[in-house]
Amino acid sequence: MFEFTGFPSIARLRRDCVISEKIDGCVTATASITMADGSKKKIKDVVVGDVVLGQDESGALVPSAVLNTFRNGTTKDWLTVRGHRLSMGRGPSTTSVRVTANHRFYVEGTGYVRADKLVPGVHKIRTHHSDLALTAVQRSVLLGILLGDGSISTAASGSQSLAWSHSVDQLDYLEWTVAALGSLSHIDKCIRTSGYGSEMHSARTVFHPGINEVFDGFDKPAGTIPYTTVEMFNPIVLAYWYMDDGSLVHDHGQEDRVTLSTHSFSDESHKILRAALYKLGIDSAVQETSKGSFLRINANSADLMFCMIAPYLPPSMQYKLPAYYRGSTGWLPTSTEGNYRTVTADIDILSVEPWVPRAAYQKYDVETETHNYFVGSVLTHNSNACVVFEQEEGSEFYSFAVQSRKRFITPDSDNFGFAKWAYDNETALWNTLGPGRHYGEWWGSGIQRGYGLTKGERRFSLFNTARWKDVDFSAVQGLGVVPELFVGEFSTENIDQAKAALLEFGSVASPGFDRPEGIVVYHTASKSLYKVTYGPEDSYEWGPNPSKGV
Repeated sequence: MFEFTGFPSIARLRRDCVISEKIDGCVTATASITMADGSKKKIKDVVVGDVVLGQDESGALVPSAVLNTFRNGTTKDWLTVRGHRLSMGRGPSTTSVRVTANHRFYVEGTGYVRADKLVPGVHKIRTHHSDLALTAVQRSVLLGILLGDGSISTAASGSQSLAWSHSVDQLDYLEWTVAALGSLSHIDKCIRTSGYGSEMHSARTVFHPGINEVFDGFDKPAGTIPYTTVEMFNPIVLAYWYMDDGSLVHDHGQEDRVTLSTHSFSDESHKILRAALYKLGIDSAVQETSKGSFLRINANSADLMFCMIAPYLPPSMQYKLPAYYRGSTGWLPTSTEGNYRTVTADIDILSVEPWVPRAAYQKYDVETETHNYFVGSVLTHNSNACVVFEQEEGSEFYSFAVQSRKRFITPDSDNFGFAKWAYDNETALWNTLGPGRHYGEWWGSGIQRGYGLTKGERRFSLFNTARWKDVDFSAVQGLGVVPELFVGEFSTENIDQAKAALLEFGSVASPGFDRPEGIVVYHTASKSLYKVTYGPEDSYEWGPNPSKGV
């Protein structure tokens, strides 16, 4: 039996109540919520006004304000959902989150699926990860290194790393390069001996999906590079390439010229490299020698090249410049750190297993502007909606808007198609509902549990049953009112009976759907509501009236 142990004063108010169905799920107190800035916060510490990371209708990641927080009682019945993080960049190979069985995860092509209905090997759940976005300087330095002495290695996750080496007497050049890359790279502590007997210092980048983007299409062992090299080519790229593989040709009585060792590149790659140089106004020609091929740059173009690259060469490498370009301390931007970017991916489920703690854990949930949030880096959902018609007294004109909780939306910035549906039916909605803020639930195919609706069928059910239960909604396809499960005295007996009936006969809103989650009880005297879920222990949460106004 449901007990009002948390709210004895309400229990004494034996007034009328209205009972309808509940649609929510919960997570443990220590579950990590991803905030809009990429940081993490335990769900128990999230408060109204915080801004979390959400996903809009288009699938883009956006800031999403927290509108409500819920403590939904305690339970020992939890599930641990584990997924594979391969292809998700840096971090552990798996991710996991503990939730109640009714908590819903986003599954591409299906919508939101209960945790206890997820099938390993069948479903993929939507997750996110954050990585440092590469700056223009970092991208340029990396490309220059790869054209020169760098080599690529690939981790099991699919992320790539770039490594390169220089002799011990060029340690300052290595440090200069690492400084240009910021936290993206580091110098190995050990000194190794090359195949030629030279002592070498090595450096490498972290494994980073951004490196994959820069090097997509590169196959250095085969000597092939993509045409995107031309698009990315700039003086910084040229400077690092030249420091690795370039030579200053200085003959007495002749102007200085340049050669770039390119013997490892294919004929097609030579064409691309020449096009990249020509983009900067530098003419080059391929020459073949007994040691392999190289690019030769004549005196006029060489002087232009030196003018471009001189600022980016540290003192230890300025011996490759003509004397009149030497003497600077070298220059790179003071900050080479990028901003964190967050991207999504759909990952395989490894397992869904029961987890039973020694003591019952408190259940938490939050409500956001986008009606979803990331818990344990996994996307979960809640949904609510409102149609707004405003009309000045005596005027025949009205204004029209659609909102998702407290955020106005349009068909171009939608929430699961609700704005498009409302705009398509604007005239019929006005004729049926009239002025006011009309709150309800937007539910159906692809949203949360789906409630048995398929092929894109969705409905808008108004909350204010007292006003709308006898209204004819036939003029607007998909419009209705939340079914009343019970109207009468507010008591534990009546609440228990409503719960039992819904569980036995299934959903009233969508007949045939046999997995209802619980009920919402609206207490008319106090204008408050609470939620009661099915399970070994009843849970409840008091909150504001969602249909306040109309």
